Amino acid sequence: MNSQKRISWLVLLSVLICVSIGAFGIQAAKSQSKVNTLNSNRYGSLAISASISPSVVAMDVNRSQLFTATVTGGTSPFNYHWYLNGGVVIGATNATWTFAPSSIGFYTVYCNVTDSTSSVAVSNIANVTVTVPSVAIRPWRRGGMDLGVTAYFLSTASNGTAPYLYQWFLNGTAVPGASAANWNFTPGSVGTYDVYVNVTDSVNFSVLSNTVVLSVRSAPSISISPTSAALDAGHSLLFTATISGGLPPYTVQWWIGGVLVRQGDISSLSYTFNSVGFYQVYAVVTDGYLSQATSNIASVTVTSLGLSVIISPISVTFVSSQSQLFSSSISGDPGPYAYQWYLNGIAVPGATGSTWNSTWTSYGSYTVYLNVTDGAGLTEKSNVATVSFDPAVPEPFFEPFIVTLLMLTAIIALLMFKRRSKSIY
Repeated sequence: MNSQKRISWLVLLSVLICVSIGAFGIQAAKSQSKVNTLNSNRYGSLAISASISPSVVAMDVNRSQLFTATVTGGTSPFNYHWYLNGGVVIGATNATWTFAPSSIGFYTVYCNVTDSTSSVAVSNIANVTVTVPSVAIRPWRRGGMDLGVTAYFLSTASNGTAPYLYQWFLNGTAVPGASAANWNFTPGSVGTYDVYVNVTDSVNFSVLSNTVVLSVRSAPSISISPTSAALDAGHSLLFTATISGGLPPYTVQWWIGGVLVRQGDISSLSYTFNSVGFYQVYAVVTDGYLSQATSNIASVTVTSLGLSVIISPISVTFVSSQSQLFSSSISGDPGPYAYQWYLNGIAVPGATGSTWNSTWTSYGSYTVYLNVTDGAGLTEKSNVATVSFDPAVPEPFFEPFIVTLLMLTAIIALLMFKRRSKSIY
């Protein structure tokens, strides 16, 4: 009896042990199944990663740029969150996002992607530079220019997105064919011109340059006088320049015989010609716009010796009407000579010879001189002679005129005496 009870207890214990072992095995299998499932999720699929493109962007303000996120690995579906300069962009939860900046600056863009297992991937960072194109122009010379000169305008474009397109404008009107970065302008008339350029970058953003106001004046001109002259060596000649047009101040260069003899802010030149020869004289003017003009050419003939003219007699006194011959003596330059006699500073008509004979009939004092012009056109004045016609100067008593007068007076007195005597008797 006791043996049977022992066997029963052993059987029951064995059953209990088997049941316990089976239950443990089942639980272990379930646990392993869960581990296998987790391992499958963790190691069976690739780890999630994300990238965005483009990664480098240069764009204009108020333009748009599309960014796209690309995911590899992980378990879909995916959730997207875009970030701008480190801050989340509200509502940007798709695989793409369009960025439209309203101001210039430097921006960073990236995207966070979360899969269905809550795994998170952070994309690369895209760098965005936002600018606006700008352009400035400058002329080669500020303020203005003279007619006939070409103005060179230079433009400098920056920012925006190269390459650039150019269109130049003159007084608000597009200039046909003026589509380069620089432009040359030759005005056809005087006046004021407004010049600017319109620049368009590669994303079709346009901007206008500053406006340059160009004042165009008439070109300078210069003339000199005298236009021709003849003189003897050692004599001086005064030249005068007349300037018009252009922009003051003026600088004048005087050239004689191809040699620069003087320059500066001068409009006249007194020059002494010390050597015999033929000279050409001209002047060059430079105005405030640096435009230049050349004058007419003056011709100067310089001879070897100066004229010397002497007339004689140098002093004559009359008490009655009579003739007087004046003669001349000339030395120096060779002839032919031209003569002109002067009486009291007035040219005597017809007195054009080397001598002059005049009859004096009026009382008074007179001056006489001679002008002689040589073959080179040089005129020289002689010494001055004086003539005095004065009846107060006493003459001898036996002068025929006085004697005649006295005789007539005596005859008249005698006749009157006889007539008176007859009337008495």
